[in-house]
Amino acid sequence: ERLLQEHAEEVGRTNLLLKDEMQEREKAQHELALAEERYRSIFENAVEGIFQTLPAGRILHANPACARILGYGSVADMKQAVGDLRSDLYANGRDRDRFVQLLVSEGMVSHFETQLIRADGSRIWVALHSRAVRDRKGGLALIEGIMEDISDRKRAEEEMQRANRFVRNIIDAMPSIMIAVSADSRITHWNRAAATHYGIAEEEAAGRAFLDILPRLYALQEVIDSALATGEMQHRNRLDEEYGGEQRVLDVMVYPMEAQDGARQAVVRIDDATSRVRLEEMMVQTEKMMSVGGLAAGMAHEINNPLGAILLGVQNVLRRIEPGRRPNETAAASTGVSLERLQAYLVERKVLELLQGVRAAGERAATIVANMLEFSRRSETRQTRVYVGELLDKAVELARNDYDLKKKYDFRQVDIVREYDPELPPVFCNSTEIEQVVLNLLRNAAQAMYAEGASERRPCITLRTMREREYARLEVADNGPGMDESVRRRVFEPFFTTKPVGVGTGLGLSVSYFIVTTNHAGQFMVETRKGGGTTFIILLPLGEEAMHEPLNASLNT
Repeated sequence: ERLLQEHAEEVGRTNLLLKDEMQEREKAQHELALAEERYRSIFENAVEGIFQTLPAGRILHANPACARILGYGSVADMKQAVGDLRSDLYANGRDRDRFVQLLVSEGMVSHFETQLIRADGSRIWVALHSRAVRDRKGGLALIEGIMEDISDRKRAEEEMQRANRFVRNIIDAMPSIMIAVSADSRITHWNRAAATHYGIAEEEAAGRAFLDILPRLYALQEVIDSALATGEMQHRNRLDEEYGGEQRVLDVMVYPMEAQDGARQAVVRIDDATSRVRLEEMMVQTEKMMSVGGLAAGMAHEINNPLGAILLGVQNVLRRIEPGRRPNETAAASTGVSLERLQAYLVERKVLELLQGVRAAGERAATIVANMLEFSRRSETRQTRVYVGELLDKAVELARNDYDLKKKYDFRQVDIVREYDPELPPVFCNSTEIEQVVLNLLRNAAQAMYAEGASERRPCITLRTMREREYARLEVADNGPGMDESVRRRVFEPFFTTKPVGVGTGLGLSVSYFIVTTNHAGQFMVETRKGGGTTFIILLPLGEEAMHEPLNASLNT
């Protein structure tokens, strides 16, 4: 009986344990069911596509989002339509192969962006996040992952790229040089005009310091720093730049701006203002010419009268002390004076030399007045058809007779190079006046090349003719010492000269300017740099008749 009692108690305890175990199992099964239900809910309702495939490409499992992303009505439809996702879904075979290689080698792939083909044949951008499930031998057994639709982001990126390309094309199409620099003055953008002007590609300029690329524009660094510090636009006009052997004038504007990361940057805009500045100088020069021309007529009357009296008086004095004239002999005899002794005295005391100096100075003054009168009257001489090459040759022949031992130059020792355009039609001009202009340029060039401190190279003048739009272009270029910018700007001003006192009047180029621009409706310019020679450029209108007339017909006229 006691044994039966112990056995019954043991059975009771076992039943209790079994009951507890059954309750635990039921609880576990319930929790498992809940977990499966949660997983199923997540799987079925997830926004991203969830999939499981075999390495061979067959889809084992997929959620509705996966089918929806790929354009199928249900997962069953997708499984039926997609037998091998490697050939049926990937738009780019290289992407598929790279994806599998990464899975095999890395075991996991994140943010792998590629295009897949939807049910209707369209393409969709997706980002794949996958891992490899391996078998016991380490081989690839399954591929599990998440598929994220990134088409909207890709479209936004493409739109941004198109907008960036559009803005970049606008900036590259601008004739202005546009350079963006960071807060530490390193180049972040370099447009096509900058690459063309400086001969430096954007790839070479990007990331380098501004002054490393453009050391000649050191004056701009202060302007950039000011724009970055104040946040206000900075402007500098007429900034001189020498690049590629040419002297240019620049207008510069610096605009501050903020980058996407909040850092401050600056955009430097550089415009070549050389042509505009030259035009402004030409307009100022024309105003000066008109001003001098208006004064010339009145001044000539006021100056010529006393000047004529001075020259006439000097002439009469010299004649009345000259031996051999009967009136002089008679007057000297009546006063008991010997003309020979008087002449000896005047020579001894250099009176005759002083009188000759007075006459020379008066004649020089008369020449100045005559030159000034050129500004007050337009030439009435009839213009004729002239071949400029012949005109230049004639001016050279006249210049060959020009030599001066005192000025230490001889035009006959200057080499002349002719570069004439044989197709250039004749121009209508006053040949005498244009010849005077060219002769003046030739003399100035010769004197400059023989001047003290000029180049030791053999003096050479190059004469060129060519057609430039509706103009005949004449160039007189020398290999002399050239001019600095301050002299170039004033070279056409009346009475401005770099020659010593008594050597030049300063009216030669100003008269030439008047002849070309006013008498012939042309243009007169100069290009020069210190130590690099000087080129004077004359543009004479061809005229409608000369522009349209065949060259042979002109030659037969």
